Amino acid sequence: MTDRKLIVSNSSTGQFLMYVLLIGVTVIAYKKTDFSDFVTRCIQGVQVLLFGYLLVSCARQGKLKLSRFDAMVHVWWMVWLGITIYNNSEAWLSTIRLWMTVSTFLLIGVKYWRDNIERSFRLLALVFSCLVYLNAFLLLLFPDGLWIDTVWVGDGDTARYLFGNYNAMGSVSLCALIVHGAYTFFSNKWRKNLYALAAVSLFTVIFVGSKTSLVGLGLMALYMLFHKIVRHPFAIMGVFAFLYVAFIVLIVFMGGTIESYPFALWFVENVLGKDASFTARTIIWISTIGVVLLSPWIGYGCQPVEWNVLQIGASGPHNLWLELMMYGGIIAVSGFLVLIIQSMISIYRSNTTAATVVAVGLCVLMLMSLFETYSMILIFLVLQIAYYTIYFSKPTTDKLC
Repeated sequence: MTDRKLIVSNSSTGQFLMYVLLIGVTVIAYKKTDFSDFVTRCIQGVQVLLFGYLLVSCARQGKLKLSRFDAMVHVWWMVWLGITIYNNSEAWLSTIRLWMTVSTFLLIGVKYWRDNIERSFRLLALVFSCLVYLNAFLLLLFPDGLWIDTVWVGDGDTARYLFGNYNAMGSVSLCALIVHGAYTFFSNKWRKNLYALAAVSLFTVIFVGSKTSLVGLGLMALYMLFHKIVRHPFAIMGVFAFLYVAFIVLIVFMGGTIESYPFALWFVENVLGKDASFTARTIIWISTIGVVLLSPWIGYGCQPVEWNVLQIGASGPHNLWLELMMYGGIIAVSGFLVLIIQSMISIYRSNTTAATVVAVGLCVLMLMSLFETYSMILIFLVLQIAYYTIYFSKPTTDKLC
């Protein structure tokens, strides 16, 4: 019994450190200096070693059989990398690094989640919670930002906090709530910490004045508080999907305006605190569509910020779907839709409160991604979590379909 406890303890410590490394590198922003670049290269080297270790370990344990979801993720990233290389983009190495990080998360899932999903969720929730609390503490100490990004080529605020700008702060906090909410409702543990995490997350986005993030986090918190009175969550998600697609088609892709929709205009101006152009985002969307139409099927591959500024006049499209279209065309969008469908099918099959929390979180993340482009690593991590909800109502010895 003692030996088994020691093995479990070592496994937990190792998995925790893996998440600290991967998530920390993904969400923590840093000032560009020669020393920081050296540290970054060292960390990337450690990530390569970690990836190799997990790959060999899973192979020895006979756990390398890919699920349909895992296979689709790898196909998606291979296609995106191929498009990037085809377009002679200098960002091909960055694309490989992103793919390797996403693949490492998948290998952690293969090695640990299927054996003990509750422990894995707990460790992931702990890492995200510590980061959010650390961000709030530093925000109080340095309210004007940890540093100023003087080399940023895009428009907007140059103040940088632990997670970068204020929009990135909201996305990390949302992912933290999704993970912690799913763990709490799955295990019925850490409920007080969930409430504290929600309060701290809301405080941070209010402090920096990010109303879009405030709406997203507020929706997530409200659902977790009042989920029992929501009788048909999937029906509500269906309505959300309809309105979501309508917005993308009519406003984003067709260059329409919300001024024809009084309630939508009121919501944008009074709740989100933006004007009818979503703070000039509609102009960026139109510019992006003009570029996308020149290569609609495969796009232009992953590109650096400087290329974006030259092509569309902004650091990025400020819309997830337009970013997918610009970097991977219709092919990338189609593959991404398949991943979302696979994840939602797992959630529907699980049909547990914890799974619906993840589903609502994914919907909120997609809602926020209408106006910003967040870390692809975090988005794929949430998709992976959504897919693994199939374990919420089944023994962890089952194999993923």
